[in-house]
Amino acid sequence: MRAEVEQTVRWLRLDCSPDPIIRDFGLSELARADPRDLSTGQRQRAALAAILVGEPQMVFLDEPTRAADQPSRRALFAAIDRLASGGRRDPDRDQ
Repeated sequence: MRAEVEQTVRWLRLDCSPDPIIRDFGLSELARADPRDLSTGQRQRAALAAILVGEPQMVFLDEPTRAADQPSRRALFAAIDRLASGGRRDPDRDQ
């Protein structure tokens, strides 16, 4: 699963670690899992982490909380709020 987020980092030539967003989405324990082995909700979170690690200027979300539990929803809303308010990754957390 971590490889999916790392791929976005490489494609976008970002200078950051995927670990903070993986942590933010509660996926740390699943980082080494194959995405095909994840539940529907976990796959949804992994896909969102892979997209949001690049801090896109615009994101269209269609049912982003489908199959998500309450902690996952809170993490998603917190990430969206941070991005919408112009917040950026904390370089100290990226180490």
